[in-house]
Amino acid sequence: MRNWIAIGCCVALAGCGGRVAKPVMLSNNFDAQLTCEHLAAERAANRRRVADLTNEKSQKPGYNIGILLVSPLFLDFSNSVKTEVTAIAARDQRLGELEKARSCGT
Repeated sequence: MRNWIAIGCCVALAGCGGRVAKPVMLSNNFDAQLTCEHLAAERAANRRRVADLTNEKSQKPGYNIGILLVSPLFLDFSNSVKTEVTAIAARDQRLGELEKARSCGT
């Protein structure tokens, strides 16, 4: 019976490795009200977020090696960083289209 409890706990903990992706939405309800300054600020925030995600991704192999020594159940094989960066790139393209439509930066 103890073995089954231990196996159940290990299986439950296996899902703990990695984090859930939180991609940004392509468009928002308030996009129509954004000014050129708002659009530029959001694009700057997107660049900072991509830099943070890139840093996170570069640290992932070292994190996985450390976790492998402790418990292989917590290894992070998720594509959360790639998913978020792709979503930010799509949002950034949408913001660029809005800037062009509003003749921002010309």
